[in-house]
Parts: sequence; structure tokens; C-alpha cells
Amino acid sequence: KQWYQRRVAITAGTDEDDGDDGFSEKYIAVQRFHRNHAYVAELFQEGTVPDVRTVVTKQRMLILQKQVQSLVSHQSQLEEELESIERSYQEKKKRYDEKRKKYRLRLCVDTTA
Repeated sequence: KQWYQRRVAITAGTDEDDGDDGFSEKYIAVQRFHRNHAYVAELFQEGTVPDVRTVVTKQRMLILQKQVQSLVSHQSQLEEELESIERSYQEKKKRYDEKRKKYRLRLCVDTTA
């Protein structure tokens, strides 16, 4: 036999269980869409995905603790400076009041004499 006479015919096989339950392709697609939509909605629920603003890593926590220490130290320095300024003001006010009293006494003594 010649090579062109030896043909092999391939036919499509028939699958007895083709999965057709009587549903149309459109119906199946709609069902898949709704199922997938429900899955995605479940994934992105409020409780499932945490708010990234509330998640604090260890490194970020260390940085924040250092910042707190720095701010506390700076605050104490500012409070000490404020107390120093207040003491200085009170001393100047006291000296001014004393000079004013001496001036008034001297003014009263000069006018009566």
C-alpha cells in the first residue's frame, strides 16, 4: 500500500457524562459571577482586612518609643526653662516693687519737709 492509502481517521470521542445538567451557559456564568462576587465581598469585609493605620510593626513601635522619650525629655527641658523665666520675672518684679516703694517714701518725705 502506498502512504496515501494508509489514512487513519480520528473521530471525536463522545463523553457520556458531559456535565450538562440542563443549564444554559448563561445561567452557569451568572451563577459563577455571583459566587465569585460573594467570595470577594467576604475577603474584603471590615473584619477580614485590617486597617493599615492600626497595624504597628516592631520597628515602628521602637521608633515611636524613641520619639516619646525625646518628646518627654524636650518637655522637661522646656518646663525647667519656663520655671527659670518665671523665677527671673518674679525677682525683677520684686525689685521693681521695692524701688517703687522707696521712691514713694522718699517723695512723701521730700514733700512734707
